[in-house]
Amino acid sequence: MASCVEDVLFDMDGCLYPIHNGVEEYCRERIYTFMTDVLGVEDVGLARELWLTAFRRYNQSLRGLRACGYRFDEDQYWRYIRDGSHVFLIPEPATLALVQHLRDIGVRCWVVTNCREREALETLAQLNLPVELFNGVLGADFMGDVCKPEPAAFAKVIAHTGCNPRATIMFEDSVRNLVAAKALGMRCVLVGDTTAAEETQDAALVAATADARIEHCTIEHVRASSLAAALGL
Repeated sequence: MASCVEDVLFDMDGCLYPIHNGVEEYCRERIYTFMTDVLGVEDVGLARELWLTAFRRYNQSLRGLRACGYRFDEDQYWRYIRDGSHVFLIPEPATLALVQHLRDIGVRCWVVTNCREREALETLAQLNLPVELFNGVLGADFMGDVCKPEPAAFAKVIAHTGCNPRATIMFEDSVRNLVAAKALGMRCVLVGDTTAAEETQDAALVAATADARIEHCTIEHVRASSLAAALGL
């Protein structure tokens, strides 16, 4: 069956791998330690409070810390918070099969993440997801001083990829990011429920935003969703 979708945008963290594998919790703890050891925040408890407030507003830890007035080397930051996270990353053959299927039927696949590209590429390699399967990896360096879910970030993605939002599906674990994608006309797949539960308790918002909800990015889970036909499954 041919797909009526031209482009698929994949978030990375919590989407191309399960969010409960330990990476998110590990990296958050590394951020708190970075704040105390490098930025001079008094203790981890205060660091956690400052981070949470900033992250809820800016949706990216680096931008949030910058907005709080902290100055630091970005390369040091990214290497610090991701160092050691690879031990949690287990190859996902079923996710690889989904991306390979989409490429085989002519769909262009992109990774669109608020993580920096260097770390994103390392994560993909650890997951045994060949970068050649994706038409591009668009991350923090590409987005510059904006990030998902800001409209300016999505405008950059659309301009670079040349995608038609109405022929595009986005896979995301963040309701906030999907709300922005939905407003542009994209069809939206909410992956998992952990991030969504952290972001909102508004079930009506989630229902209105997600065209489909799946537990994992696999052929089996997508095939059981309402978007199976659109993706040639």
